[in-house]
Amino acid sequence: MNTDLYKKTIFPVVSGNEGDLKRVIFIDGSYKYESSIIKQTFEYILLDNVGSGDVRFSFKQVINMENPIAGAKTLKRGDSLALSYTVELVSIYFLQASVVEMILISR
Repeated sequence: MNTDLYKKTIFPVVSGNEGDLKRVIFIDGSYKYESSIIKQTFEYILLDNVGSGDVRFSFKQVINMENPIAGAKTLKRGDSLALSYTVELVSIYFLQASVVEMILISR
């Protein structure tokens, strides 16, 4: 598998049920995309909650995301958020069952 810097835009999709906490970590080689091991940060991110429930996300490894906390943002169904921010990981807590599509771009 290729472990070089992955220059393309990637499109991760994460789904979960109510109460699930999913982490997508990009810097440690645990995430694979199109047969490539991802081991890098991304500078631009778009999060799109395309499912029917609400989710809470953070760019930190937060222990408890059940309640609103500093450093986390809630996306209602149909909401999107685009940021220019260096992303190493995304933590998503599913307040209800939903699907989150992401677009991440490296320089």
